[in-house]
Amino acid sequence: WGALAVINELFKVYFRMNNLRLCTNLIRAVDGTGFPPFDDFPMAQKVTYKYYVGRLSMLNANFKQAEEQLMYAFEHCPRDSLKNKRLCLMYLIPTRLVLGKFASGALLDKYALTHFRPLCSAVAAGDLLAFNEHKETHQSLYIQQGIYLIVERA
Repeated sequence: WGALAVINELFKVYFRMNNLRLCTNLIRAVDGTGFPPFDDFPMAQKVTYKYYVGRLSMLNANFKQAEEQLMYAFEHCPRDSLKNKRLCLMYLIPTRLVLGKFASGALLDKYALTHFRPLCSAVAAGDLLAFNEHKETHQSLYIQQGIYLIVERA
């Protein structure tokens, strides 16, 4: 059952190389008939797979699928894996913003993602000036995280 582990490692490499078009082949392989049933794999491997598919969906502007995949990864992460849960939320929050859903302050505080709070508030209030100011202030962070263009769409 090492097939999904290998695919997850390839996702990691392709994302680091910024060669995301190769990821499509990985998804096709998992969805193919010759691949073992997804449910048979260890939860950690399934969570990692869903995380990468969610990120890829987000970058391809398929926000509903991105939300589903990232939500699965977040909800099935062990409670004590705060770092991994935070990584999921780093992409889930802007994805949900585009869909008109806002993260709670308690969630942002718990996972040290408070830099999203003014963004969520500005979008919820329809305050374009506050939104643009926040976006400019955190532009380098959002570019580094690979979510700047998604934040712009919110």
